[in-house]
Amino acid sequence: LSNATIRRKHLPRIRQQELFNSGRILGIRKYFFYDQIDLEYSRDVNTVFEKQWDKEWVIEQFQQTIKNGNGANGYDLMVIVLPNVNSHGHHTASGLLALEAINRLQRKKSVNMSIPTEALSLCVRA
Repeated sequence: LSNATIRRKHLPRIRQQELFNSGRILGIRKYFFYDQIDLEYSRDVNTVFEKQWDKEWVIEQFQQTIKNGNGANGYDLMVIVLPNVNSHGHHTASGLLALEAINRLQRKKSVNMSIPTEALSLCVRA
């Protein structure tokens, strides 16, 4: 995987398989992938938001998954990557957008969830 072209081709599949393997140990049965663009490694979440991802579409997908992803009951638990400036920008972006989706659902009173105040303040600043 030291060759960038080979890495870009094979690493997503390898990482996905690692996720499935660890999920099997944890008892996770459903996964949702929104297939957003990942052009290169960067810690800059703003590049992801401005040039690569459709933020509003991703937020809507998160909201639909939360409300309807497990049939009519929705979900009680969502595992995300904690937003961190030292992490991969795409991982940080997904965490921030998930928190924003939850925040919007709470404001609409669509779901009964709570998230830590610190996480909301991170989401608002992004």
